Amino acid sequence: MRIAMRSARPPLWIVLCLAGLVLRAVLAFAAPERAFYAIDGHEYREIAEHLARGQGFSITSPRWFEPADNGLSSMRAELYRPPLLPLYAAALFSLPGSFDFWARGLALLLGALSIPLVHALARRLFDAHAAALAAVAWTFYPPACLYAARFSTEGLATVLLGVAALLALPREAPRWRSHLTLGAYAGLAILARANLAAPVALLLIWCLRRDGWRAGVWIALALVAVLSPWAVRNARCMGRPSPLPAFAGYNAWLGMNDQIRAMYADPWGPGFTAAMERLYAVEAPAHVRELARRGIVDPREVESAWWSEAARYEREHPDAALAIFGARALHFLSPVPIPATSSAGELALALAATGLALLLALVALLRDPRAREPVFAALFLGGLLGALPFVFHLRLRFPIVEPLLVVLAARGALLLLPARPSHGTGKVPGT
Repeated sequence: MRIAMRSARPPLWIVLCLAGLVLRAVLAFAAPERAFYAIDGHEYREIAEHLARGQGFSITSPRWFEPADNGLSSMRAELYRPPLLPLYAAALFSLPGSFDFWARGLALLLGALSIPLVHALARRLFDAHAAALAAVAWTFYPPACLYAARFSTEGLATVLLGVAALLALPREAPRWRSHLTLGAYAGLAILARANLAAPVALLLIWCLRRDGWRAGVWIALALVAVLSPWAVRNARCMGRPSPLPAFAGYNAWLGMNDQIRAMYADPWGPGFTAAMERLYAVEAPAHVRELARRGIVDPREVESAWWSEAARYEREHPDAALAIFGARALHFLSPVPIPATSSAGELALALAATGLALLLALVALLRDPRAREPVFAALFLGGLLGALPFVFHLRLRFPIVEPLLVVLAARGALLLLPARPSHGTGKVPGT
């Protein structure tokens, strides 16, 4: 009877997924509209609505980083945002009820799906105990809960990148279907968030070195199949066959100038806020007006101009550029966001959760060789490389690092616990 009851219990990841679903539902539906759409969410919603109306991947008004062109129509192709979230969200307009209701449901569902994914990553790499602890920790981990209440690309990117990492972990006899699926999920992750291109590239390079050129053929076929439709669309709309949006140049300029240098020089004080306000309210609009005055309105030319400005600053101020890169790398490793942009409660919560996770992950890295799996190193280093060229001061290190961090932290916590005595049954003498 006891064996039958035990076998009837639902798996732990199902229980945790349901608990995480309830928690994220409370957070998602309690979030004010301003907070729910805070991280570019209004733009993604507008693009999704245009898609649902048959108006294509488009937007109506120039943004703060676009030079205005009086010759442009009110509806034009959107070239600055990744496509996957709006493509999914467009389907929500066909459902009964309000888009806002279904958008919140989509956000919390993606957040809940990340729980069994973290469980599977820890189970494949370590054991059932680490998987259970990692899933519990991720269910209540503050950054995971925060982004489950935001209409942004982070939740979708977390799931896709996590699946790619799971598929990239070593298998006894990897088949072509595994590599084909890995390439497909890697491509979808890039279409969800363009800055995932760097960690995905390192992840795939490592897989090629391990599994050989035949694996590369299947991965490449899947990548081409997933990315080529969007690359063809960009070639038609912007004259460049790339699956990446044209936002990187502006972001690179934001991260390489005197104001960002002043911000990183005073992350705790008023100097950070003053320099940030000047950067966004004064210098960025002035550069946009200058581009418009020079007649630079084509997206390709605009992006090239932003990149040129960032490169010019690096050439003329190499010491400042090096300091900016160093500060950004330290922020990537830090357990807290920039103090000047965070409340005392946010700082305390981040320090308690992420700081503890970093310490426990360090224990795992030092004591368990499995924690040094190249999949983790590829995604972590790729995330760092992807963050260094661009402005990076308002967000936590999500979604590239946090799921892997929690998996390693769970293993580190178990290593600190006293070893359990063995309960194996020995052979009775005389039998």
